[in-house]
Amino acid sequence: MRAGMEINNDIRHQQVSEELHEGEQDMPVEKKALELLVSGDVEDKDDYSEACAMISSLDVRGYRKFLFLFDEIAGRRHQLPESVFRVIMSRGFQLARENNIKETELWSFCCEMENAVQLHGDFRRDNDKDTSSSVDKSFTVLRELYFEYPEQAEAYWKVLSQNGQTINNDLLLNGMADMNWRPDVSPEFKATSVDAMNYLASFFNYEKAFKGSLDFKNSNNFNRTGRWLEFIRQLHAYSDNAQFSEVKIKETLISVLRAVAEKNEGSYLLNSRARQLLSEMESGEYHRNDNNAFAIAPQRFGSFRHDGRLAISDPDDYPEIKSVQLELREHEEHMMPPEEAIKAARASGLQYLEWSPSREDVIKHRGLLSQRAGFFLKKLEVPDITLSRSGKGPSDKEADMQTLFDYEYLQSGPMREQIHQDFGVELSQLTLPEQNYFLKFIKRRGAEEAKPVMEFTKRYGNDGMTTFLSTEFDPSMGERILELGKKMKPEEVQIIFKEFAALTHNAREKSEKLVGELSRVPAGATLSQQEIYECLMVRAKDLLKESFNKMEQGGLDVSEVIAELKKETAFHEVLRVQFMKIAELLTRDNVDLAEYERAQEMVMQSIGGSEQPSEAIYLRALNAMGKLRPMPELYWKVDRQPEEYNQRLGVNVAEVLRGAGQSGQGDGKKTLLEFGPGSGLAKHKLRLSGAADNFTEFAMSDALYYDLAGPIQRLIDFDKIEVALGKELKEQDRQSLVEYVKRTILIKAGQTAAGKIEYNQDVQSDIVRDPNALKKHLKDSGKKMQDAEAVPTSQAIETPDGPIYAQKFEVARQTAVWQDARQLLIREVEKYLRDDFDEQDVYELLNAHPAGVMLGDFSEVNKLRDGQIDVALGVRSTVYVDREKYGKFIVDVVKKLKTGGMYLDDNVRENFGRYYRIAELQGVQQELNELARQGVIPAEPEIYIVQGPGIKGEDYKTTDAPLAVLISNGPLDGGQMSKMLEPGCRLVRLDAVAGNAEYLRSLNAHGGVEQTVIQRSQRAA
Repeated sequence: MRAGMEINNDIRHQQVSEELHEGEQDMPVEKKALELLVSGDVEDKDDYSEACAMISSLDVRGYRKFLFLFDEIAGRRHQLPESVFRVIMSRGFQLARENNIKETELWSFCCEMENAVQLHGDFRRDNDKDTSSSVDKSFTVLRELYFEYPEQAEAYWKVLSQNGQTINNDLLLNGMADMNWRPDVSPEFKATSVDAMNYLASFFNYEKAFKGSLDFKNSNNFNRTGRWLEFIRQLHAYSDNAQFSEVKIKETLISVLRAVAEKNEGSYLLNSRARQLLSEMESGEYHRNDNNAFAIAPQRFGSFRHDGRLAISDPDDYPEIKSVQLELREHEEHMMPPEEAIKAARASGLQYLEWSPSREDVIKHRGLLSQRAGFFLKKLEVPDITLSRSGKGPSDKEADMQTLFDYEYLQSGPMREQIHQDFGVELSQLTLPEQNYFLKFIKRRGAEEAKPVMEFTKRYGNDGMTTFLSTEFDPSMGERILELGKKMKPEEVQIIFKEFAALTHNAREKSEKLVGELSRVPAGATLSQQEIYECLMVRAKDLLKESFNKMEQGGLDVSEVIAELKKETAFHEVLRVQFMKIAELLTRDNVDLAEYERAQEMVMQSIGGSEQPSEAIYLRALNAMGKLRPMPELYWKVDRQPEEYNQRLGVNVAEVLRGAGQSGQGDGKKTLLEFGPGSGLAKHKLRLSGAADNFTEFAMSDALYYDLAGPIQRLIDFDKIEVALGKELKEQDRQSLVEYVKRTILIKAGQTAAGKIEYNQDVQSDIVRDPNALKKHLKDSGKKMQDAEAVPTSQAIETPDGPIYAQKFEVARQTAVWQDARQLLIREVEKYLRDDFDEQDVYELLNAHPAGVMLGDFSEVNKLRDGQIDVALGVRSTVYVDREKYGKFIVDVVKKLKTGGMYLDDNVRENFGRYYRIAELQGVQQELNELARQGVIPAEPEIYIVQGPGIKGEDYKTTDAPLAVLISNGPLDGGQMSKMLEPGCRLVRLDAVAGNAEYLRSLNAHGGVEQTVIQRSQRAA
């Protein structure tokens, strides 16, 4: 057949040659293109661009003329760059498709193309690595173009493969191995390529090439190794029908796999694949995935289709498929020869019994098979085994195909049996995504590495496997889960794993249902099932983390851990995802606060229908995101009252807001942005007072903070204490007792009276992870109080070594009733807790008010759209902005102000009053004036310093110290503003403050502020 094809090709080529010579005078474009190719500089690819453009414009007749001419430069073709071959072949394939060239004519057309680019007889390779020949380049291009022009490329390959021995052997082998595993390559191409490769075994020995391509150790090569194993299987399976020489390719391939199987090194999955393949090759009985339905996952069946692809059923069809399967099995047993006939045959010495079911039975059997096949029309896709995509970018087609290639092998009958034998689990008891992660695990790890997991899963079964597979989200937990299985009592661990598996499976089910229910999030903040599932899994992972902590502490009360986990409903857990999406708005540029408000409002509406307090749910969501925190230092005060705002800013904030809100009420609500609201208490109280009625309020903070004193005060039953004492405990005593208890809990034992204290990091970590951990530490606080005769106050002095707490709150100096109350708590603290203490949810007791809070660093203010804020406010927050970033931050804030907008912040003074940023504000003034001249902002802003009584223990100057900076985006009504100042405060323009050398020197003992102003003036000059 091969010789006949070659003769036919020669005849066809001669016919075309004669036809083209007749019209030789009418080929200017083709000749010009060829001349350009011949004259081009092989070192300069641009030399071929014009010729390529001409070739790409040829019609069918012109193209065939060009091929005839191109064939005549055979001695030089191999010197042309690969790009030229790409243009020639892609134009040929394109013309064949556009002109609907089919069957015999397509074959002839591809023969002409192949003749034009075939290896010239005088070509000699310099070495085995040389792939510079024209046919090498043609094969490389063919692989690329196959997926765009499959029909045309297959016809071309049938021609090219006739002379496959002229292609670089390594190039050909690699190409075939990379093509033949893919589901988007046709069975016809695979068959003809395997046929060609078997034929080429007459010329080449494959052993070295295959051994060099099977790498079971380097994970970077695992995908390639799996593909080569599949290629080996194909070659061996077809070798009986397609072996063209005495070279026994079957023996070569078996030898290669035996060497691999003996080593048993590297990937468990690939070694299993190699051993199974070797067994099939040695026995001559290949396992074929038939189309029988099998349990593939809970409530799901799988079946391999006739094209070899795995299909899965819909969960809703599970009962019906199960019924059809049972009926089919019973009917197939009915179709078997009767037992009496078999016995009679054996008694007669017959080795074979001829038997045919009735026509009715055959028809019914076909009907049942067809009915079952109707449930498996949907091929398995990557989202089926990974949940839906997270929207993080386009799919990687090749990676998806590799995932399915590996997964379909995992579901083959022999592999399912191997997994059950080695790991003691049924894959069908795991969800599809769990199976996929298990697949990744066994592909990356060798048999020795997998042994601890095998022992673990054999002991704890599918629940243990489900728990271990959760490490996909936190790989560091894998070893700890195995450790938990070894160190704890099996019955306790089994309860944990069983509960974890239940939480995991519920998360899968609920993520499917909730993805639609929670679709009310605004555009740009949509949810995927994957995100919802990961959110639901937070509580399941909390179970493991709490179990680890309990294990390390030497005891594990499983029921306590599980009870805590069940306090949060699935709906509330998923709301975390919505908060995360809202937070993501700040990752964009030019954020419209109105859009942010709408997004947050939609979340609050969702929460509004809940049976739990909305703020508690909101706080749970923030904590799950790591954005809810107790105050990290004792000298922080996060629940500031409006009065403290007034003291630190030197103005009556409520009056400022009333005045700003009333100016132009007809324009609708104004916008207020606060930096670092702490717990949000001051903002909350201003709203309650009506001062912010005309404002839509926002706040920006890295997290929402809360003070533990609030929940402690509400968890202790002071009425019980007063009854036991027979005395009244005044409010001041109650508050100071709560502060004392809080400090003994947070400070490391034996450190409460120190100047430079150490915090109990374990306690802080517990409470950060879950505020409800406070209850446990409150129950354990009695012993700590007994040893704490003094605790630090909130007043700290900053030193190079950190804050020093010089002032002490001493037990001996407190009232008698206070000391008696302390003794009660020391003796029996649990007796004086609320009766419903164990049922209390600390989230509901926190004095934290999250409404309107944008979670982000202050620098992200530059993400907001310019000109949309009426009032910006900051107290004890942006004082922490580093000096180098300070000026940029101020400029960014002013850009966000509307014309006439106002920015008021106490960041003119650094923390502890050690320095005042007068020189820095001068730089801000200069930059803002330049922006006004450029038209970036509407007018030159006015900058003022609010001076007033210094903060006790912080400011060096006790009178008219710089308290705050006030910036007005446009002219400021100074007279009106003066009416809003606090007693003893005044408003002074920045330039007047900076020009008063005597005043600057008085601000600190070393005159540092004056020096920075002088240095700045010198630099400016």
